[in-house]
Amino acid sequence: MTNPDNDLDLDHLADLRLRLRHARDPDPTLGCAIIALLLPGTIAAASARAWLARSEGKPAAIGTGLDITGSVEDAMRFLGQLGCGPGWSIIDEDLSDEPPRADSARHAVWLRHRFFDCSGRGQTRPIALVDVAILATALGAAGYEEEELPPLQAGVGSVPDDGGENPGEPPVVDAPDAGWDFTLSEDPVERTRQFLGQCWPDLGMIDDFSILAGLELTGRVCLKNRDGRFGAMDGYDLDAGILRVVDRNAPMSTRFDTLEDLLAAGWVLD
Repeated sequence: MTNPDNDLDLDHLADLRLRLRHARDPDPTLGCAIIALLLPGTIAAASARAWLARSEGKPAAIGTGLDITGSVEDAMRFLGQLGCGPGWSIIDEDLSDEPPRADSARHAVWLRHRFFDCSGRGQTRPIALVDVAILATALGAAGYEEEELPPLQAGVGSVPDDGGENPGEPPVVDAPDAGWDFTLSEDPVERTRQFLGQCWPDLGMIDDFSILAGLELTGRVCLKNRDGRFGAMDGYDLDAGILRVVDRNAPMSTRFDTLEDLLAAGWVLD
């Protein structure tokens, strides 16, 4: 879910998030830069900019609430300032048993509120919390309203209060025009061209669970390159018309002017 009124500088955001994903230790400079970008016009942003503007090489203690990459308490406060406070659930996941990757992520955090769901990851829990805060903001969490969504309805197999089975009518949902429904090509290049060039963001027409499940789980579209590398594109970048591939195993990203440029560089759907 993307906020149509989002005026974030997505290029700057991509740079900060890439640095965050590969951070192994607290980085006050990075944390303050993130605060200044995501909380414009606030006292927190003014304090962060003042800390960043200190004389070069001059030691300065990080202010209260600004150590978001090193303090769980400050990272949680940051989430609250972004609008993800009471009513939002945070679920932690330990990634220490996963095969190591270049970003060294050992913590994952899921942020949930009714139908809104996104995740972040990092070497430490504060970094993972900040990562999910960035993603939630880019997806429009601050403007999320439950009232905009239809109420849940009892359907076939649902369980009523008396514990018996309710064979009620299934809810009626909007379905894409059958004339537009199609299966993606088996050819990797054409498949990518169809998905990113013809379908996005009308993904309801696609009958490919693996791609849609990955997007739902991570907010990213997974890609692979003919040279053996793997990468991903953030959904909020795609919603903004930005074709940016973030390398999965290196602290680098590449922005392409056109879909054909991306394909020529060897990137296709994974």
